[in-house]
Amino acid sequence: MRKQFYKDRAAEINEFNKYFKAEVLTEEKLGTLPQVIQKHFKLCGFLGKPIAMNADVIWKDSFIRLKPNQDWKPLHTLQFNSVNPIMRTTFMKVKKMFFTGKDCYKNGQGTMKGKILNLFTVVDVKGKEISQSALITSFCEMMLLSGYAFQKYVEWKTIDDRTVQGILTDQNFKVSGTFHFDEEGKFVCFESYDRYFDKGNGDFEKKKFIAKINSYKTVDNHYQPEKVSVSWLLNDEEYKYYKGTIESIKYNMRH
Repeated sequence: MRKQFYKDRAAEINEFNKYFKAEVLTEEKLGTLPQVIQKHFKLCGFLGKPIAMNADVIWKDSFIRLKPNQDWKPLHTLQFNSVNPIMRTTFMKVKKMFFTGKDCYKNGQGTMKGKILNLFTVVDVKGKEISQSALITSFCEMMLLSGYAFQKYVEWKTIDDRTVQGILTDQNFKVSGTFHFDEEGKFVCFESYDRYFDKGNGDFEKKKFIAKINSYKTVDNHYQPEKVSVSWLLNDEEYKYYKGTIESIKYNMRH
């Protein structure tokens, strides 16, 4: 599973290197975005630097729980995102257990696989609901890489001075989400009703999906997200199922 993660990452970077030409984010280009996103990108230190078109997201720690009343299980997480086309892949290993998992979204296809002892496949799911949900996961991370915001596949609509709606179209999917910012301009929360909650036995239902950035820190002259949590709203109660700490985000990886 880990090898497949690195194989997918390498293939994407190989394609990236064929077309990539560093473009510096200027005031003029930034001015095409909603005011609050402009403010956020300036705060993060993106202005005057190459537009980020891919990234390794380096996790210091991460945790998951599959049910609201479960204890948190520590994870080892690897993550790579790419902007054009939208691609996101992750590898996760549950520490002190023999389970590994891998998620991937590319070209309108989302997959989720899991193995025991890296030998026996116990999870292997795909389909419309998995693909759309994987796309939403990429969507909620659009403020992490500056390149996402300028792509033709996303449309921005300003709601107020702290809120922007995004409409994302990729392949056969069209989804929407709301991006919330604080008074300083920091992106703090993403919400969408277009992600599917897995109820088990192949039964899926759209539920409110919430991703929060709880803190930021400065890394290599960039102001980056640090503490992150991801939740579902089930029966009017927030079920937090993933949380973690980002060590750093490395932009425009060439190898």
